[in-house]
Amino acid sequence: MQHKNQDSSTGIYFILAIIFGVLTGWVSTSSIVYALVGAIVGMLFAGLFVNVFVKGKHD
Repeated sequence: MQHKNQDSSTGIYFILAIIFGVLTGWVSTSSIVYALVGAIVGMLFAGLFVNVFVKGKHD
């Protein structure tokens, strides 16, 4: 039961990573390519954050 709750709470990190990654790429260069790159980099950082910091707190 706790595992299911943890998955639903970590989904917000990935959603925010996509939104802010796209916004950062778009605002800095006004290019769709860099907006997509920003989304990918944001997802990588969100995955790192969830795996290192959030999982460590719940264990």
